[in-house]
Amino acid sequence: AHGAAVDRVFVIVLVVTGIAFVLVQGALGYFVLRYGTAGREKASNWHENARVEAILIGITAVTLTVLVFMGQSVWSSIYFSEAPEDSMVVRVTGQQFQWVIHYPGDDGAFGRQDLDLITDTNYIGLDRSDPAASDDVVTLNQMHLVKDEAVRVRLMSTDVIHNFHVPQMRVKQDAVPGMLIEIWFTPVESGQFEIACAELCGLGH
Repeated sequence: AHGAAVDRVFVIVLVVTGIAFVLVQGALGYFVLRYGTAGREKASNWHENARVEAILIGITAVTLTVLVFMGQSVWSSIYFSEAPEDSMVVRVTGQQFQWVIHYPGDDGAFGRQDLDLITDTNYIGLDRSDPAASDDVVTLNQMHLVKDEAVRVRLMSTDVIHNFHVPQMRVKQDAVPGMLIEIWFTPVESGQFEIACAELCGLGH
């Protein structure tokens, strides 16, 4: 749901920098064509012009300040806002080279995890003897979400830093070993989308 706001900021930044690029390069091209061939013109030099410098610095400062605050506003609306109370909760663990998706089941409680229980088939060390784990669902590289319903993703990693990235939904967050990092978003489009790793793993997930 926040993708439109992210895209809007990108478009505005692209337009502003595009206009600046055209103006600067156009001026450069004009002076090269106007004064670069005849060789008879004599350049005038001066060390400084306080008024011109103040105008250029002012325009640049105001433009960058506006762009920064626009970006900060979108950033805070994504990362510093509370998820709805009824959000679906999913644990996602990054591993080389796969994503382990852990759902809490009908009871809404995640089962206990123990590092000593990690095996080739129990990737996150889920303790199946724990009553809360009896209805937990664990999948590899497949996350199923409900359209128009918020989801809280709790990110973990068992080895190195991974980056949970769903480009189409404008979702991107690091998964760091030893840390539990939560992000939330609301999918508004139906379809199948890749969960990429924006770190060195890339498409290896």
